[in-house]
Amino acid sequence: MDNKNKCTPEEAKKAYFTGHYPYMVQAFAIASMKVPAWRLASDGTPVQMFDVLRFAQKWDDEHPRKEGDRSFFYVSLEGAIGYSDTGLEYHIQWIFIPMEAGEERDKLVKQTVKEFEEAEKEEEQKAQTT
Repeated sequence: MDNKNKCTPEEAKKAYFTGHYPYMVQAFAIASMKVPAWRLASDGTPVQMFDVLRFAQKWDDEHPRKEGDRSFFYVSLEGAIGYSDTGLEYHIQWIFIPMEAGEERDKLVKQTVKEFEEAEKEEEQKAQTT
């Protein structure tokens, strides 16, 4: 995460207690501690952790915050991720909802773990060659 996605300690405290995050990557970081996989809120398509992270990074890159921007990302107690462009909680549009437990989620989580392990091996190999 670069400087544009950093909060002051006071902003971080406020975000933690309200569930309001100025950047989607920040919302993802909190939600990923609660949920191992999601579904798209729009159609129920299963989405694994790395895909949500890539989406969040792309969103933050393509939608830089401006001074006075009231929009925020919201993380529910259950780990759903939503967005309010007005700064009002009752205008939240849900993007990702937690995936229910079961075989489908277990398969998705195993796939995520495999991708993570492969990425770690690649990093180790790069480090050894340099």
